[in-house]
Amino acid sequence: MRPNEVIAGRFQLEAEQASGGMGRVYRARDVQTGAIVAVKILQLGSELEAERFSREASLLAQVSHPGIVRYLAHGEVADGQFLAMEWIDGETLKDRLVREGLTIVESVQLAKQVALALSEMHARGIIHRDIKPSNLMYIHGEPGRVKILDFGIARRSDDLLGLTRTGFMVGSPGYMAPEQARGDRSPLDHRTDLFALGCVLYECLTGRPPFFGDPVAVRAKVLLFDPPRVRELNLDVSPQLSTLVTRLLSKEQRGRPLDASELASQLDGLREVAGGRRRQDATDSQTAVTASLRPPKSPPAAAAPRTQLTFLLSGGADSPSAPAPSQGALAATIAAHGGNLETVDGGWWMVLFPPSSEGPSEQAARAAHCALELRALLHDVPMVLVAEPSDSSLGGLIDRVVKTLTTDSVASLFSQAVATSAPLEGIRLDEATAALLRSPFEVVATENGLYLRGLEGAPRPQA
Repeated sequence: MRPNEVIAGRFQLEAEQASGGMGRVYRARDVQTGAIVAVKILQLGSELEAERFSREASLLAQVSHPGIVRYLAHGEVADGQFLAMEWIDGETLKDRLVREGLTIVESVQLAKQVALALSEMHARGIIHRDIKPSNLMYIHGEPGRVKILDFGIARRSDDLLGLTRTGFMVGSPGYMAPEQARGDRSPLDHRTDLFALGCVLYECLTGRPPFFGDPVAVRAKVLLFDPPRVRELNLDVSPQLSTLVTRLLSKEQRGRPLDASELASQLDGLREVAGGRRRQDATDSQTAVTASLRPPKSPPAAAAPRTQLTFLLSGGADSPSAPAPSQGALAATIAAHGGNLETVDGGWWMVLFPPSSEGPSEQAARAAHCALELRALLHDVPMVLVAEPSDSSLGGLIDRVVKTLTTDSVASLFSQAVATSAPLEGIRLDEATAALLRSPFEVVATENGLYLRGLEGAPRPQA
């Protein structure tokens, strides 16, 4: 596309404004009305991309609401498709949070406006699925006027065919609901958008997102980790508002508000004080993630800390080399040892052993026995077992287990074994877990790190 080119005999392109994976957005002029408009062009790519873009246009054509970007036209161009929408001068919530932040009152006002717009969408059976700060725009920068943008991954809630297969996850990791993070599209409904709005409201009120870190770790945290309550980070927030945000972030859909209109009513009934602005420092999240990846401190000798362990298995139901055992069989084996199985992104299995009253060594032994049983079922799946000496840092535990497997195991630790078709060296251990395991567990140190090879005297797997 070139400046001054006219699309569909109506929209004259003026300048490119943004580009992304699906195409480009141009500032243009509607020659019929003289109005400035936004034209989104999708270059021809996969059939899935073309169909999703067409879906965005069709959905927008069905909705007319002051809180939703207005549809004008869509159709085909020489090298793809186009979608024309109203042009909005303003500032995204993402930019506003970095620039100056929002007060508590402004945060509640924003959430209420978005909830009302979502109510209109949901009434038509449309789920947005990507509510996040960069998709919320303040018109002319005015706090009282917000519009929802970008319907690129929206779908009808009654669409049984859809555009995404099970295990192919869409959405933005830090704002997706647990049902999205699992990679299982079947249970998605309007409450998926409510969870995302809860993440946005949490960020507005505290100056930080509820879930952050490596993309895989973020998805695991969405499934397993409860962030600090809003009131713990901002004492100016009322208990009522803090509780409402906690409900929005419920792991179970039924724990969230019934619908967007009910949420808007609850927000309208709050009587919040102004409070200070919570500015989003762009370095806060990265600093927190970096700190969480440091090796855990050794517990004091006199203490008997509650220990939690987790391990992550690469591969899943949609993996090209998916193992034979069903997820149900794996879950039964894990449950027999007191663990909980969660599928992350349709392609990772994460097993969590919550803190218990037993000693750390006893719990580590239980987790190790479970891991060895799973190793017998999943012969060629990389696994890592990590311990945390406190039940207060599950977020850091998830960061470390994901980093160990994705950075070390997949990228290098298992490369030689895979290349030679030899058995894996064993189950990757961090230092904290290795220190907890006693005989009869065989823990060995290799140039690649520490591994649980099996039980002493047990037969070796054959190549």
